[in-house]
Amino acid sequence: MRLGHAAHFQHSRDSATVYLTAPGDTTKDDGLHMDRVKSLQKALQQEFAECDADTRPYVPHLSIGQAKRAKHAQALKAEVDETMKQFSRAEAGWTLEWVVDRVAVIEREGQHDPFRVVGEVFLDFENDCIST
Repeated sequence: MRLGHAAHFQHSRDSATVYLTAPGDTTKDDGLHMDRVKSLQKALQQEFAECDADTRPYVPHLSIGQAKRAKHAQALKAEVDETMKQFSRAEAGWTLEWVVDRVAVIEREGQHDPFRVVGEVFLDFENDCIST
């Protein structure tokens, strides 16, 4: 997976998540397996149908932080972008790339409780194989 853009989404007036996502248009594959990631998310969503309260379209991402207000999320996003540019050799931006070999299934009791891992889905994109 290759990520190269910080962004945020607002849960409510008092809660936002800052995350990393793929650079550019995540609707196109670009060799990043985004189509496979989205297919996997769809399959997991069908398996855990009771967790489907969100109406926003799925965006493959890696959550990196929480903020209480949109302005704080925007400041954190800008700080992440600026920091990552310092470690990148590319003049136009930055990217992080790594192999994703599993998805952790997480849950929490209440909205403010910490998440805990309740299962793992192991991935083998080379052989189109998924196992638990």
